[in-house]
Amino acid sequence: MEIIAFASGKGGTGKTLMVSCLGYLLVQAGHRVLMVDADPATDGLSLFLLGPKGIHQISDFQPNNTFTGVLREFQNSKQVLFTPRKINRSGPDSHGGHGLTYEAIISGRGLYGDEADSLALAVPDLDQNTFQTGISAFFRSLRENVQYDYVLVDTRGGFAFESTDVCALADSFIVVTEPDFTSFYQDRNLVKRISAASQRLSSRPLLRSIIVNKATDLELGVERMDLRRVETSFRLELTKEFPLKFEDTHPVPVDVEALKAYKTQRIPYLAAPASIFSFATVSAFSDILHVVTALWTESQVNGWNAVVNSISQAVDNRNKQIIENQTLHAKKEEEIVNIRRENVLLRDRADQLEREVKRTDRLVLDEGTRSELRLKELSVASRKYRVIMASIISLLFSVVMLSVYMILKYKANAGVESRFQSEFQFSQPPFNVAAGRGVYNFGFTSQEIANVNENGTVQIKDLTVTVLIKPHSPHISCDIWVFLGPAPLGFQRGAVKQEEYPSPSDLRLPGSTQVRFVVGDGSNLISNNYRSFTIPLDHLTASYDFDRGQAEGFPTIQNLKGAFNPTMKLSRGLYAQILVWNGDQTVNFDVVEVSLNVSAVRINSQALSERSLP
Repeated sequence: MEIIAFASGKGGTGKTLMVSCLGYLLVQAGHRVLMVDADPATDGLSLFLLGPKGIHQISDFQPNNTFTGVLREFQNSKQVLFTPRKINRSGPDSHGGHGLTYEAIISGRGLYGDEADSLALAVPDLDQNTFQTGISAFFRSLRENVQYDYVLVDTRGGFAFESTDVCALADSFIVVTEPDFTSFYQDRNLVKRISAASQRLSSRPLLRSIIVNKATDLELGVERMDLRRVETSFRLELTKEFPLKFEDTHPVPVDVEALKAYKTQRIPYLAAPASIFSFATVSAFSDILHVVTALWTESQVNGWNAVVNSISQAVDNRNKQIIENQTLHAKKEEEIVNIRRENVLLRDRADQLEREVKRTDRLVLDEGTRSELRLKELSVASRKYRVIMASIISLLFSVVMLSVYMILKYKANAGVESRFQSEFQFSQPPFNVAAGRGVYNFGFTSQEIANVNENGTVQIKDLTVTVLIKPHSPHISCDIWVFLGPAPLGFQRGAVKQEEYPSPSDLRLPGSTQVRFVVGDGSNLISNNYRSFTIPLDHLTASYDFDRGQAEGFPTIQNLKGAFNPTMKLSRGLYAQILVWNGDQTVNFDVVEVSLNVSAVRINSQALSERSLP
């Protein structure tokens, strides 16, 4: 019989899965195997062996079926009393079974937290000496009974004496590590403490192997399961530190399929027989158990080889499938390459056709552009022709409308003629003009000037001034001045003698037109009859100089003051001033009657605004 302990410098290295796999292989080969969970802190081996339905079996376990129960009994009675318990996992893998039955001493009864053990210490509060004595007695009892071929012990991870002393008291131990330097230094200290414990206990355990689990340094050839090239650098460092050969270090590549199986408490050899984990662990355990403490029977060898062959067959089948897949993949890749090549050719052809289409489009576009330009030229010419014709028509229409407007305006202006007359009759006695002058103011209100508003512009067409004089002597000299235009505010009609004016020019109205004419020069005889002097309009439009002494005693008209402007803008109506000036200081005459007749034409189109003059 051989007691093999599994140890690691820390938790989480996969130590429990390794114990379970080796136990499965040995049981499957026909060996009598006892599984001992000496790690009450995690209960990993116990939970894996019990499986998903273990919670229904835990009530059947007694204290002497558990590692903690055996230690407590030894603490109390100094006796080692234990009874291994059978764990039935004979169901198929599809139902979570392992196809066999285990014999085991589980860690404790509080695996699921529903027993009093779960509240106690994971390991009984024993001093190291008592613990060593108890484990030594337990192993001695197993060896004496020779009931099992192999006892596999899962120890606690770390450096505590609960781990190191178990390994020191076992026949051999296997270290499970990870390929990193932290694990390396932890494992070095772990082995040193196991060696120190074995010296104190006078035991000689054998370090069978170091399993490098979760290996990731996969060199060329790993696809062909060449494990010699996996984690070579790390394994060489192990051989320098520990008394092992390179062949005694066994890499187990990280495998997702194995992790999935462990999570569901299934054995990887059944759940994933073709996995690299199954192949690597079977290879490792075959090398580790190549040296045995007791000969195997032929049936045991055949049983082990049957498991190895089944895994090898699964790996071969998987390799064949991989090769077929690779061949199929290579064929598909070749097809893809051919398709890509065809695509390139088709793309080139498509590009060529696209260039042809673009060239044709450019030709069509150029031809279309030329046609469009010709159409545009024709359209522009047509528009120019239409514009010219429209301009001619518009010009003709404008000319016609302007002609109509001018005709209508002429008719409107010419046809609106206002004739108005203002007369002033003096009361007796007549107004005597001696040495001085007499001024007569005339005005025409807006009511008297038809069709002319207060801001309208008029053109004088006819102006007649009549002065009836009765001389006191046969010889008189008389100047008559006429001022015509818009009158200022407050201007009144009537006859006023204004001797204070120094000259006739002082009486000129702002904005008026001035006309002066002379009747006689004091040498002509004027009868005592009344005489009237009329000035026609044509005498007001130019400067005239008539000969003196016209026949029949008509007055002489002379010295017209500039050209008469017949057009004026009215503001309050039309007003006139007539000045009769006696230039002789000795001769008097009377002005019996003065009258003014004016006819004017409106030259704007505004209607008269009725308004009374102030």
